[in-house]
Amino acid sequence: MTAAPPRRTTAAKEGRRDIHAPGRPRGLGWAMTESGVSVGHATFWRRLGALTLDGMILALVVTIPGAYLAWIVAGEFYYIVFPYIAFVPCSAYLIVGNGKGGTFGKRALGLRVRDASRDEQIGVGRGLVRYVVWLVGLYSFWLGWLWMIWDAQKQTWHDKATNSIVVRQGRRPR
Repeated sequence: MTAAPPRRTTAAKEGRRDIHAPGRPRGLGWAMTESGVSVGHATFWRRLGALTLDGMILALVVTIPGAYLAWIVAGEFYYIVFPYIAFVPCSAYLIVGNGKGGTFGKRALGLRVRDASRDEQIGVGRGLVRYVVWLVGLYSFWLGWLWMIWDAQKQTWHDKATNSIVVRQGRRPR
């Protein structure tokens, strides 16, 4: 008994490269990037987990030392100085981290921030735009963040503004 020849997809018939990962069902957020790494859209809960990890990292590295520094500088009025001390390093962490492919929290959970049309990092400039729109999404009662729940591409406002997408990093197909 011989195996049936593989079916040619529409993309193969037209001479295009079929970007869907072999063995993965279509329509479930799985695709193959140009670098050959199988990826899927990050879920809401995984992204929330990454945000929580980033919050813990920033609490340990920035918030606690920043509060101590503010107490030394301003004494009892540390609560006035503290936001100014903590804002810059927290912003830099999120801008550079997302611009370079993902913060430590995202990377720990296997997530990457990628350009939606190409398989590459978005860069620090778009990371800055992403951060500003991220703040807008925060101060609009989280609507910008919750947008991914009903978006087909699982994109938030800051993803859409920078033409980026957060994906799960997979293993190379064999």
